[in-house]
Amino acid sequence: MTEEQHLQVLGVDPAPSKPTVLFDGTSFEVLEPLDVRPWLEARLSAEPATVVAWDAPLAFDPATSFYVRPVDKRLADAARAEPAVNTAAFGNLSHWSITCYTLGFPFGEPPAGLQVVDSLPSELKGPVAIEVHPAFALYQWWKLAGRVAPVPAYKKSGRRKRLAAVDELLEAVGSQLQARGVLADALAAGTAGPDDLLDAMVAWEVGTRFARGSTSTVGSAAAGFIVLPEPLQ
Repeated sequence: MTEEQHLQVLGVDPAPSKPTVLFDGTSFEVLEPLDVRPWLEARLSAEPATVVAWDAPLAFDPATSFYVRPVDKRLADAARAEPAVNTAAFGNLSHWSITCYTLGFPFGEPPAGLQVVDSLPSELKGPVAIEVHPAFALYQWWKLAGRVAPVPAYKKSGRRKRLAAVDELLEAVGSQLQARGVLADALAAGTAGPDDLLDAMVAWEVGTRFARGSTSTVGSAAAGFIVLPEPLQ
């Protein structure tokens, strides 16, 4: 990214049966599933130099599999002992519906000329989308912080349990989140589910690092990929 590009980044935690949470570095937006596409289309039309960091599968190679991608297998192997890190096969995820409807990937009509990329072009001529995995990013930071216990199950049922798990995570990895103060305010206000707020912010953080050229990509846009904040061990 060059300084002249002034890229915007949106971190998105999509959901087909509850509100989708978006974060742009300064504030959260919480939208019903049907409202995400028109909101995103208006935003990308106004600010085309935008990276959309989307927490759901965007690409796959049908010649390889209609169910599991090589990148899914690699992350599953790496986080085998982490029940809180969902590394299910892409074909088993319910995000398919809202991803296709909203982004037009892997099937559909992308809004505002949106394109999927696995590396940042030297010059952006329109909005781009990358696939991120917030839970796996948290797992990487958790290990970097020297934690040996499994990642806290921050998607537990019950808001109190989720808040406690998010607090435990932030104690270990909060320094990785440059907008942590905004997250703390949103958690206190109950803007959305604690896990959804965290996922949207982590997606934004990874997207911001991608825009700076400081991430690691596993896989490819042709076969399916995930952008990670750290190299996959």
